[in-house]
Amino acid sequence: MNRILKFLIRFGLLIVIISIIAGSVGAGILYAFYRQLPYISLESYRQSVNSRIVDEEGRLILELFKDENRTRRVKLIEVSKYVTDAIISIEDRRFYNHYGVDFVRILKSLYVDIKERRKAQGASTITQQLARNAFLTLEKKWSRKIKETMLAFKLEHQFTKQEILELYINEVPFGEGSYGIESASQIFFGKSSSELVLHEAALLAGAINAPTAYSPFRNYDRSITRRNIVLRAMLDNKVITEEQFNQARESVPELVGRKRKLCAAPYYIYSSLLPELREKYGESIVMSGGLTIQTTINKDIQQIAEEEFAKAEIFERHPELNGAVIVLEVKTGKMLAIVGGKKFEENDQYNRAFNALRQPGSMIKPIIYLAAFDNGIPPNKIFSDVPREYFDPWTQTIWQPKNYEGRYHGPVILRMALENSYNIVAIELLKEVGIRNVIEYARKGGINSRMRETLSFALGTYEATPVEVAQVFSTFANSGVKVDMSHIIKITDHNGIDIENNQYSASRVFPATSTAILNDCLEGVVRSGSGTRGRIPGYTIAGKTGTTDEFSNAWFCGYTPNLLVVSYFGYDYPRHIEDHASGGRIAAPVVKNIMERIFKKFPERFPPEKFIEPENMVKVNICRESGLTATDQCQFKIEQIFHAGTEPKMNCNFHDPFGFDMSESGNLDMNQLKDFFTIQEKNTMLSPFPESYNRNTNSEVPVKNQTPTSLDKLKNELKFFETTD
Repeated sequence: MNRILKFLIRFGLLIVIISIIAGSVGAGILYAFYRQLPYISLESYRQSVNSRIVDEEGRLILELFKDENRTRRVKLIEVSKYVTDAIISIEDRRFYNHYGVDFVRILKSLYVDIKERRKAQGASTITQQLARNAFLTLEKKWSRKIKETMLAFKLEHQFTKQEILELYINEVPFGEGSYGIESASQIFFGKSSSELVLHEAALLAGAINAPTAYSPFRNYDRSITRRNIVLRAMLDNKVITEEQFNQARESVPELVGRKRKLCAAPYYIYSSLLPELREKYGESIVMSGGLTIQTTINKDIQQIAEEEFAKAEIFERHPELNGAVIVLEVKTGKMLAIVGGKKFEENDQYNRAFNALRQPGSMIKPIIYLAAFDNGIPPNKIFSDVPREYFDPWTQTIWQPKNYEGRYHGPVILRMALENSYNIVAIELLKEVGIRNVIEYARKGGINSRMRETLSFALGTYEATPVEVAQVFSTFANSGVKVDMSHIIKITDHNGIDIENNQYSASRVFPATSTAILNDCLEGVVRSGSGTRGRIPGYTIAGKTGTTDEFSNAWFCGYTPNLLVVSYFGYDYPRHIEDHASGGRIAAPVVKNIMERIFKKFPERFPPEKFIEPENMVKVNICRESGLTATDQCQFKIEQIFHAGTEPKMNCNFHDPFGFDMSESGNLDMNQLKDFFTIQEKNTMLSPFPESYNRNTNSEVPVKNQTPTSLDKLKNELKFFETTD
């Protein structure tokens, strides 16, 4: 008996020792796991949330997410009560009665698994699922299950049940790439989670267990069966009535599905905006940091620009042709629409509006004329538009530039040369003003691309982007004040705090007086010159066409004091489009259509306005042929703005040789007469035709003694043509 007692005592001690050792080891292991648990608090927990790109009015353009589509985090009180009732009923009926781990459910699940001889039921609580989804990896290891259980206790200790449930409904995946109830509600039903009805909430709750298997888009019948199981669980849990159960079970869900419609301004968003933001803030913050990026894009205006650009007639004949459009609010510098190409595709995301370096052609001429007006050359000065030869120091060859379609017009005033885009006059004016001086004006206006000091600069043979062209012309439209163009208004973080807020900056770069003269001339381009296809009745529109050599690029910019639209057409690898493919024919109609629709849709924002005329300017009715004060005998007249003191002092004698101004004494002012003929002879006799040029046929045949002896003789001998660019 003593021996048995001693054995039992010794065996008991051994069991105690083993238990102590095992307990110590187990406690050590558990402590090691505990130390690996992440720090959690409502303050430190930052759930990834979709970033949003919106237009100037806050309307959604595109929602961004990296791997998990989370529309936004919602408060529990914002969500339909059917959602929480359904989730608790099917996922964790004893949610309010356990402390993170439901031991009753574990035992029941174990019994069912043994009975079914398979894993038939899960036992994870909502708290455990939150721990797994929000704070741990999804690796299937026993160590993760231990951490999950321990973390569930920690969550229950630190958070209230309502806080846990709110975190859960914003974290859990529902399928179709949606994470969180708001994202799922939008993708499945196209509505907010606050608007979900009973049968919709039950369908979403049913998908949590196996998002792919119970997706109504992939397995409709299976998802409906699962939904009805959720409804039965809700009935058993006494959160709905029998009547609600029967009605919901018979309901047919109206599924929306993920909308894959291309966003507005895709070239701008994907090729320009997102790369810029990623470089500045990083991929993770941009895609899932809950940012709101408010752009200057207006969705309505963007749609107008995209539609009218796509409808351009030239695309019917040349489907591979491409181009760009920019719509700008002049006074604020807002880029309201950016069309970077004809059709955005995976293999074509090249934003031509920002990145296409193309020769602007005659679009450069207004800069030359502005520099001339600003340096004392009046818009009525006469230049000779005749064939000429120039030595090109870059190629060491003789350069023979031509006008559009080889047509020449003899002596013309600068205004008419600009209206009709005469090349020879632009070159001669560039020589007189100075190439370096003109390039400086171009830099001030906003052209940053490389420009060479050659006479061909007058024909736009350097390269610029559409956005640079828009910047320069917007400065003209704004009376010489350059407003830096912008495409981002502000960026806020997930808490609504501004992290970037862009205020437009403006500075005067050109004198208002010289700019007013230029705008006056460019109004004539649209009214009666190369840009007549851009006219809109009731609106004062200025503009300029641009056509490059071999008809490879076609441009037009039309603008008012408050709205500017520039369009460009050309192949990505520049080549001949077609004969007569000028900016006036191809690009101007598109600009007109865009502006016309914008004026109609936003009459208060873009009312008819006239360009500013500074006080120290005078307006004179001049003869379009002589540039002098018009008389009754002048057939073609135009009102022209001048710097005060530079306006013509004599009446036109081109049509009335006795039309000179008289002095106060009533006698003819001979000094005026002498000055007039000196100017005219200088501009005609010193610019003779080359001997090989036939004035009557425009052909290269020997013609001798072609130096004109007077203005009248030259004009009578020359054949005049209209030009489009």
